[in-house]
Amino acid sequence: MAIGDDAELIDRFEEFYRNYYRDEIGQLAQRYPNEQRSLYIDWSDLYRYDPAIAEDFLAKPGQMREYAEEALRLYDLPVDVKLGGAHVRMENLGSSTGIREIRSDHVGNMVASQGIVRKATDVRPKMQEAAFECQRCGTLTRIPQSGSGFQEPHQCGGCERQGPFKINFDQSEFVDAQKLRIQESPEGLRGGETPQAIDVNIEDDITGRVTAGDHVTAIGILHLEQQGSNQEKTSIFDFYMEGLSITIEDEQFEEMEISEQEEEAIVELSRDPEIYEKMVDSMAPSIFGYEMPKLAIIMQLFSGVRKALPDSSRIRGDIHILMIGDPGTGKSQILQYVKKLAPRSVYTSGKGSSSAGLTAAAVRDDFGDGQQWSLEAGALVLADQGVAAVDELDKMRCVTGDTLVHCADGSITRIGELAREAAEKGEIASLSNGRTIRDVELSVWTMTDSGRLVRRPVTAVHEYDAPETLTRVILDTGEQLTATEDHPFLLLESGERVERPAIDLQSGDWVYVPGAISPPVSDGGTAVAESGAEPRAGSSEKALAAVVGYLSGDGTVHSSRGSGYGIRFANAEEELLADFEDACETAFDARPYRAPSEGRPDGVETVRLDGRDPVQTVLDRGMTLETSDRKSFPSGVTELTRSAKATFVRALADSEGSVDADRGNVKIHSSSRELLTGTRQLLLEFGVRSQLQTSESDTGRELSLAITAADSVAAYASEVGFTLTQKRKALDGALGKASGDRPILDLIPEMGPWLRETRASLRLPQSECGLNVGTYGDFERGDANPSAHRAALVLDAFEARKRSASADREQLDEDASWGTLSRLRERYHLPQSQIADGTAYAQQQVSTLWGQDDDLRRCVADRLRTVLEAVAATDLSKLRELSDGDVGWRRVSAVETVEPSMEDDRNGVLSENLRRLLGETELGGEERARRLLDREPEIASEEGWKELRTELERHAVSMASVASEIGVAQSTVSGWCDGVVETDRFSEVRGAAMELIRQRRRRVAELLTEIDERRRPKVYDLTVEETHNFLANGMVVHNSEDQSAMHEALEQQEISISKAGINATLKARCSLLGAANPTYGRFDEYEPVSEQIDLEPPLISRFDLIFTVTDKPDADRDRDLAEHIIKTNYAGELNTHRGSVTTSNVSQSAVDAVSEEVIPEIEPDLLRKYIAYAKRHCYPTMSEEAKAAIQEFYVDMRSRGDGDGAIPVTARKLEALVRLAEASARIRLSDEVTTTDTERVIEIVRSSMEDVGMDPETGEFDADMIEAGASKSQRDRIKNVKGIIRELQDEYDDGAPLEDVLERAEQGGIERTKAEHEIQKLKDRGDIYEPRSDHLRVV
Repeated sequence: MAIGDDAELIDRFEEFYRNYYRDEIGQLAQRYPNEQRSLYIDWSDLYRYDPAIAEDFLAKPGQMREYAEEALRLYDLPVDVKLGGAHVRMENLGSSTGIREIRSDHVGNMVASQGIVRKATDVRPKMQEAAFECQRCGTLTRIPQSGSGFQEPHQCGGCERQGPFKINFDQSEFVDAQKLRIQESPEGLRGGETPQAIDVNIEDDITGRVTAGDHVTAIGILHLEQQGSNQEKTSIFDFYMEGLSITIEDEQFEEMEISEQEEEAIVELSRDPEIYEKMVDSMAPSIFGYEMPKLAIIMQLFSGVRKALPDSSRIRGDIHILMIGDPGTGKSQILQYVKKLAPRSVYTSGKGSSSAGLTAAAVRDDFGDGQQWSLEAGALVLADQGVAAVDELDKMRCVTGDTLVHCADGSITRIGELAREAAEKGEIASLSNGRTIRDVELSVWTMTDSGRLVRRPVTAVHEYDAPETLTRVILDTGEQLTATEDHPFLLLESGERVERPAIDLQSGDWVYVPGAISPPVSDGGTAVAESGAEPRAGSSEKALAAVVGYLSGDGTVHSSRGSGYGIRFANAEEELLADFEDACETAFDARPYRAPSEGRPDGVETVRLDGRDPVQTVLDRGMTLETSDRKSFPSGVTELTRSAKATFVRALADSEGSVDADRGNVKIHSSSRELLTGTRQLLLEFGVRSQLQTSESDTGRELSLAITAADSVAAYASEVGFTLTQKRKALDGALGKASGDRPILDLIPEMGPWLRETRASLRLPQSECGLNVGTYGDFERGDANPSAHRAALVLDAFEARKRSASADREQLDEDASWGTLSRLRERYHLPQSQIADGTAYAQQQVSTLWGQDDDLRRCVADRLRTVLEAVAATDLSKLRELSDGDVGWRRVSAVETVEPSMEDDRNGVLSENLRRLLGETELGGEERARRLLDREPEIASEEGWKELRTELERHAVSMASVASEIGVAQSTVSGWCDGVVETDRFSEVRGAAMELIRQRRRRVAELLTEIDERRRPKVYDLTVEETHNFLANGMVVHNSEDQSAMHEALEQQEISISKAGINATLKARCSLLGAANPTYGRFDEYEPVSEQIDLEPPLISRFDLIFTVTDKPDADRDRDLAEHIIKTNYAGELNTHRGSVTTSNVSQSAVDAVSEEVIPEIEPDLLRKYIAYAKRHCYPTMSEEAKAAIQEFYVDMRSRGDGDGAIPVTARKLEALVRLAEASARIRLSDEVTTTDTERVIEIVRSSMEDVGMDPETGEFDADMIEAGASKSQRDRIKNVKGIIRELQDEYDDGAPLEDVLERAEQGGIERTKAEHEIQKLKDRGDIYEPRSDHLRVV
């Protein structure tokens, strides 16, 4: 239809309103503007009124919407009612466009797309018109704001000057704005397809109505957004939608279309008496056996009925199933098959899920305008009203306790120490194999999706018993990280970031490592550099840092009865010896001395400072009593100021560093890998990148921290420097020799394709790329990787080319000379064939007329202008990100399997603390402490002065402390104890003494417990919600997700988020099908499930059914399995041969004959629609007989636990029976649950309980095997063993002899092996300890 003038069209809309929407406009007028600001029009109404206008509304929505809103403003309303700012929003378009079906010809049109909200920002004010007030004359200038950036006035309309201007917020106009990311709903995808998404910008009254997880239809205008930064644009564009209306759908598989023929086939199938067998045969037919778990999963797909009660509460109908199985039993294949069958499903793996994880997260990123918080849905939310299939649900991703974590406050601390500090204040959830600590006050450095390093809070710290083996990953640059084999590492692969478990890493993989880190300062900004060339200031903090640095290099700490208490520094340089003396005097207000007897012929002298105070001070800063390769990184130094950190590194380098002035590098040498690893991380805060190097010598393997890159050597000289004069001079000489081309360090991998593509876009020969042709050619071909230094040279050449193209473009006006054209044509390598292409000239004509024809000259100028514009628009953002980002990459050199370490260098300090606490004796502190706790204090109730003195001496409690407690002099108490002076205050003195003794014993027990705990190898992890990684040991390390959020999702079927001003409750009404591997490889039927997988017992108990999928030798089953696998492969061979070989003699009938066992009874697409049909139409209720059958089963099971017996089953299992029975009825498309259904599901539940809920010792069902993680017989046995130890420990000074405990246990009916097992578990948990070998005592 040809639309007439604007007035005519506006009149048509007014007439449409009067005919179709009179009442709606009247209602809008009453509610406008506070309660309602939009008129919603059904597109089909407009189509009935005038098809041409309706079609034009789809093709030209922006213009047509203006006409419609103008008509609404002119609509005849009472005088006092105006709808000046009301919107017209369209609903119910004739058809919807799938997100993956959107194409370039849709741009500018109005379309409707359905999907699920994956991500949503919070609602923010957006400026539509800015009022700028001139600060000179006060004139207001109004500037409309578009989406292309913030627009400011060029000059004042009043005084005509160029400002300054100030925004007048009161006069400016704002509108609410929100951004959504809508992803395709799972049911609209073919099996295995990856969902696509589109971003939708919405404004005004439709903001804030939907949240992540909502199923919506978005109607809006499609636009394009150019990829790349503001400076670097590309020729590729992204789609986005200007949202006009957002409607929340009913979420009942709106994209699942079922034809009449399919519906007839579904109903016919439901009447088949063998429908259940056919369903089972259609579930992963290539996986042999497992009929019972397969039937249960089929019922899970149909699910029970979600029930709404009169009081508005709800009972879930979704069924949760967990499969625990040995490796190679087909669990993953079954989960993948479920993804294809479920009408709505999401599949993910515990090895690596999205940034929102399994539940949801408040994420701060660049989604929206700039860094802001948004709500992102995880797998359970995206699977709402469907199935979430989560493989490897139990993966334990952890690193060892000595891993150095770079915290946001600048401190660098072992993760094990972070866990201990967090446990002091945080909320602890105990697990069978460790603990999770929440509500922690900790933030760490982490990497965002864009590769930037930022600071983010830690939401949980995890601590677990270490598995039997760990995986150590070693990089070419010397960094090492030891982790569990499943711990994911972040890799750069084919230009993209990927995750890979430690055990699967290979030599040559590129892992992410941090670049320079800007440390925070008190005002939240970034620290300003301080010159390292200046002499150390006299502050006590910097002096202490210098002392610790010298001791970490050539010093030792002594704290023992034999060697005395003190610190010692040995060196041949008088300048350093004197500096150490000055630092000690400033830090400790005590002058050290030099022992003449310790002078050596080679000139090395030793400076000593004796006393416990300096020893304790440096120990508090993280030093230990260890020497040589066991020296630790003193993490306490990293809690000091920036200048103090520089002082520490300077002192360490002064004592153990070297400068190679000829090669331009600086090295710090040490036998301790941890010391160098921590120092390397600390240097990042000063912009200094370094690498760990290993070399062999006559004395063994030597380690060094090498600083080789020119910019890093310069940064070291500026920020840290040396105190020793000769090293300062050498460093000055090295500055001119350093380069960025040292091997290994700061290589940028996989740049070849980017270089090749970019150079072609720039029309640049290899000889003009900033390097010699051979070197650059190696990089572009991928034969070598450029260093950051050389990549920067290439980038400089590329950027110069772009600038040159922009400048040359200005020369191409209408009068550009032939000389200019010839010069530019040669410079940009434009052959005559490309000039002629697409013009009226042939290549021969271009050659003949060159330099003569004005029309050709103008044509050539146009062609060159187009070429130069393309060159100037070349996108360099990817190259800039790779060569100048916050992170780099290091190559994996080796992956090793190692055993967890039993050593902890802090135990020496703790043992010495015990000795000091209990006084000087010949015995070691730990041995004396255990003997002390073996015997309770004994003081007579009346006049036992002698016993009182003995106990005070035994516990190293002074008379002075007792005297202070009761307010008398020490001599008075001594006189009473010696009998010199009589008193009637014995009871008072005894009470004060006993309280001090109890305090001492508590402190001794705490230290002993910590020593024992540190001897148990553990692994640790952090949860960093937004980015899911942290910096540790010089790498970017992936982290675990907190399982606690899943509890609410599985039971309440919703997820609550309250963070950063975002308060939301997301729907997670889905069934969870999880798969987990036993912790120690294979399932052990004699151990509780909770001790075999890394899931908390409260989470395990949320599963309705748990099945074990084990691999046990069985001759008959193995024969059948082998036959099935061989047939399956043979069928695949024949089918492949028939389809791939043109001369194949394999007939289709031959293929069909051998494929019977692997072809599903019900075609997958039909079964998928069958499930959707049943869930949409069937809501069965229970017959009286079915109710009675379930009740009878439950009561009968409960009755077996009468008296002191185990509880066989809980009410959770009763609810599971109801859900399963409803699902069974749905399979038949029945509206009634019958006794046949209840018999079927009782058999399934019984099978599951026999798998994991039966105590193997008693043969009885025990719900606590799942609910509490231990059977009643186990709890009784543990209780009895502890009781035996308590009885015997009082009879022996050294505690209960192990052999006596075992004999007593056997007499009580406990098998010896089981008693030994429980004793070991009690020791592992810290409930008992060994005062001496083979003797036990209860804590």
